[in-house]
Amino acid sequence: MRYRRYAIRLLIIAALACCASFAYFAYGKYRIASLERACDTARQAKQWPQLESLSAQWIEWEQDKALPWLYAAEAASEQGQPARSAAYLYYLPNNDPRTPAALLELTHLQFGVLNQPIAAAKTCERILRIQPDFAEAHRRLVLFYAMSRQRLRLIEETRRAIQVGCDTPETYLYLFGADWITFTNGYDLNLQWLQSAPDNETFLVAAAFHLAQVGTLGDASDELLPDGAPKAAQLMNELLVRYPKNLEVLAFHLDFFIVREDEERVTELLSQAPPEAVQDSRFWRYKGWVHEARREFDEAEEAYLKGSELNPFDHQVCHRLASVYRHFGELQLVEKYQIMATLGKEVMRDSLQSPDSQSLAGELLAKMAQYADQCGDTLVSNRLRERLDSK
Repeated sequence: MRYRRYAIRLLIIAALACCASFAYFAYGKYRIASLERACDTARQAKQWPQLESLSAQWIEWEQDKALPWLYAAEAASEQGQPARSAAYLYYLPNNDPRTPAALLELTHLQFGVLNQPIAAAKTCERILRIQPDFAEAHRRLVLFYAMSRQRLRLIEETRRAIQVGCDTPETYLYLFGADWITFTNGYDLNLQWLQSAPDNETFLVAAAFHLAQVGTLGDASDELLPDGAPKAAQLMNELLVRYPKNLEVLAFHLDFFIVREDEERVTELLSQAPPEAVQDSRFWRYKGWVHEARREFDEAEEAYLKGSELNPFDHQVCHRLASVYRHFGELQLVEKYQIMATLGKEVMRDSLQSPDSQSLAGELLAKMAQYADQCGDTLVSNRLRERLDSK
C-alpha cells in the first residue's frame, strides 16, 4: 500500500511538471509572437531605441532565429552605432537562410566605417562556409587578398571562385596577375588598414609594394627623399631588414638583383627564404635562374618546370624555359615556350592598360583563354570561353 501511495505521488509530480512545462511553452510562444508584433510596429514607426530594446528581449527567447538579431542591428545602425550593429550581425545563427546576406552587410561595415579588414575577411570565409556559391563574398575576399598582397591565398581563392561558378572578369585578372597586379590606391588603402593593426606585417609590406610598383609605372606618387632616392626603395630596404623572411619582400629584391644579374646577392637572398617558399612558383623561378647562370641547365629546367606547375601563368618561367631548351637544341620546345611567354606578356600588358578591373575587354578575356589553353589549364580556359559565349 505504501508503495502504491508513493507511485501515485510520483505520477502527480510528473503531471504537474508536464503542466508547468506546457504552460511555459505556451507562454513562450505567446511572448515571442507579442515581441515580433511589437518589433514590427516599432520598426514601421521608426522608433529605433524601442526596437532595439524589444529585439534584445526577443533574442532571449529565440537566439537561433536571425530576425530578432537583424531588427536589433538595424535599430543600432539607425541610431548611428555601427559597432553595435556589427556586434548583433556577428551573432547571427548560421542555420538561418537570412544569415549569408546579412553577414555580407557586416563585411561592408568591417571593410568600411569600422576599418576591421582582417575581421571582414574572416566574415567572408564564414559566409562561404554557409553558402559556398555566394559570389559577392568571393569577390570581396579576392579583392582583399589582392590589395594586401597575400599572393598564395589570392591564387587559391580565385580558383575556388572559378570552381563554384562565382567568377567575374576581374577574377581572371587577379589569377593571371598574381605576381604583378598592383593598384594606384593600394598604398593608401593599406595605410588605412594599418590604423586598425599598426604592426601588421602583411599591410606594411603591401603598402610598400604598391608604392614601389606604382612608382615603377611612372606615377608621380613615387616620392623622393632628400638624397634623391625613391621613398619606396628605402621602404623595401627597411622591410628586408625588419622581415628578412617575408616572401613578398624577398621576391621584390630578388627580381631587382636578377635584373642586375647579381648572382651572389640572389643566392644570398634565396638562402634566407622560409620553408613556405617551396609553394611559391616565383622562388623556383629564382632558383632556376641561379642554376642557369651557372650553366647547370638540367637543374634549371627542373626548377622552372616546378615553378610552372605551381603557377602555369608565369610568363617569365616560359621565357626562361625557352632559353634552357635553346641550350639543349630542343627547337620545338623553344618555339612552344617562347609563344607562351609572348602571349603571357601581352596579357599582362593589356591588363595593366585596362581602364578598370571590372570591365575587361572581350578581346583580353579571349587572349586569357588562349593563354590558359597553352598552359594546359582547361578549367580556366573553359570557364573563360563559357563567359565569352554568354555575352
